Amino acid sequence: MTIANTSDRRSGNDRRSGIDRRTTLGGPPSGIGERRKRPEPRLPEVSELALSDEEWQAMFGAGIAKPA
Repeated sequence: MTIANTSDRRSGNDRRSGIDRRTTLGGPPSGIGERRKRPEPRLPEVSELALSDEEWQAMFGAGIAKPA
């Protein structure tokens, strides 16, 4: 039985950098479109939108009663 070497593996002919590329959102290379059939979701862009009561009712219906 051999014991796995857990020390730094970047020696000799091993060209791996040891950095996990999945932690960055680099996207596809420039000039090349997305090649994956179902890419994983990227971080959503969130922005706050101010709605009046009338706009809220128009978007989400009259199912919620207005406070008295």
